[in-house]
Amino acid sequence: MVLSQRSKNQLDKKGLSDIISILLTITLTIVAVVIISGIVIPFVKDSLYSSTECIGFNEYAQFQDLGYNCYNSGKVYLTVKMGTNEKSDSVAGIKLVLLNSAGESTVNEVKTGNSESCGSGGLRMLDNNCTELGQLNFTKSGETITYVYNSTNAGNVFSSAEVYIMLNSGRICERADSVELRACAGGTNYNE
Repeated sequence: MVLSQRSKNQLDKKGLSDIISILLTITLTIVAVVIISGIVIPFVKDSLYSSTECIGFNEYAQFQDLGYNCYNSGKVYLTVKMGTNEKSDSVAGIKLVLLNSAGESTVNEVKTGNSESCGSGGLRMLDNNCTELGQLNFTKSGETITYVYNSTNAGNVFSSAEVYIMLNSGRICERADSVELRACAGGTNYNE
């Protein structure tokens, strides 16, 4: 079979058209992958960091039973010990959450620099009486501190407490520990 020159040129153009289409498809695919990866990779990287930021802090703060972790006359006494961790510098403070039997909660942030208070709803360290108030300190790595919370309602009996770690990034980690509160021994106020 003999092909005319014109038919041969048309076949050559058709073959060239197929090659250009394939090259354009490959180029568009590569460009799309580059654009998508420029958006997705940073997003995934940030998400992975924030989701792993609290690893190592799940039991970092623990309630200690040193005769406290109790309530009396509108006050709640909580003893917290901080663990040790190579990431301790990333801890900004702790959240103390008090829960009553009705499921209502009171949240107190303990950060260095927050002022102590003996007023209603106030929080102070046990070692400081109400005439010598200063700045709240959250327990540093390995330290134990007892905090005193003054309830806004003396009849409000808290049944449990929870502690959460607050990181410098603003993230609040999952509950590190919880404790059931009991009436303080002897019905007296400590260090009052």
